[in-house]
Amino acid sequence: MALLLGLAVVLGVNAWHGRVLIAEHAPPGCPGPGESCAAFVAELAELRGRTGFFVVFVPFIAAALAGMFWGAPLVAQELERKTGKLAWSQSVPARRWLTVQIAWVLGMLTVLGLALSAVVSLWRQAYAGWGIDDPVLQPFSFDASGLQPVGWCLLACVIGVLAGLVTRRPLVAMGIVMAAVLLLMTMAHSARPHYVAPERMISADAKAVQKAGGFLLKRTWLDPGGSETAAVPAHICAESPSQSRDLARLEQEECLIKRGYKYAFDFQPASRWWTFQAIEFAMFGGLIVVMLGFSLWRIGRTTV
Repeated sequence: MALLLGLAVVLGVNAWHGRVLIAEHAPPGCPGPGESCAAFVAELAELRGRTGFFVVFVPFIAAALAGMFWGAPLVAQELERKTGKLAWSQSVPARRWLTVQIAWVLGMLTVLGLALSAVVSLWRQAYAGWGIDDPVLQPFSFDASGLQPVGWCLLACVIGVLAGLVTRRPLVAMGIVMAAVLLLMTMAHSARPHYVAPERMISADAKAVQKAGGFLLKRTWLDPGGSETAAVPAHICAESPSQSRDLARLEQEECLIKRGYKYAFDFQPASRWWTFQAIEFAMFGGLIVVMLGFSLWRIGRTTV
């Protein structure tokens, strides 16, 4: 709860500052291609970046805290202190007790996860339309929006419950939650771009995918005949040794485009955001159901 309140304050103040800056200082005709617009957008991006750091780590922190302090002690504390004998009796069997406790905890985490997602969405809306937002499928940014905060918090909590039930030690269960969340997030970030086959875009604009809000997976070159080549054909347009490497490469790519070369982008379009949200949330749901079922079965056979 404290994390959510702190994040709401930080992002709320930053969003308010951004809206004031846009309303009072945006040059006429912006956003647009002019130099004054470019300078203003850079200033706006710097302001947004001051709190973007928090959004990057919030999904992991929220999930870890949910699992460590809500899930892990739920059963492990009762087993470690031997207080389960008081909590579980003939009138309140262990499985019914655990069902009620988990239902309450998961309900609270669902509300908190949705609130976290809403706070991040409101912050992003303050800067929408200026070309400085992260791609919607960008790791961590994706985890902090939509149904993801709910899914990660619920999954981490259930992992904590199961770890506590098996180990009977809250501290050990907390460590398992941290490791499991880190591992699962790493795996999700690697697998996520491949849930659905990517689309291909052919363009002479190197930032075409970025402007469309898509998530780039691969960029190659197509020669004038349409054949694909992964390496830049340097023998056609050589880099100038007298310029900086970035400028020389930019001029080389402009030379290739003038000679009929184009970029081939393999990417995930922004329109698939809800598709990816649904796929991953369904995966969370499957894992949660399996682990909850095992936990309810295990606690019925557990002696205090």
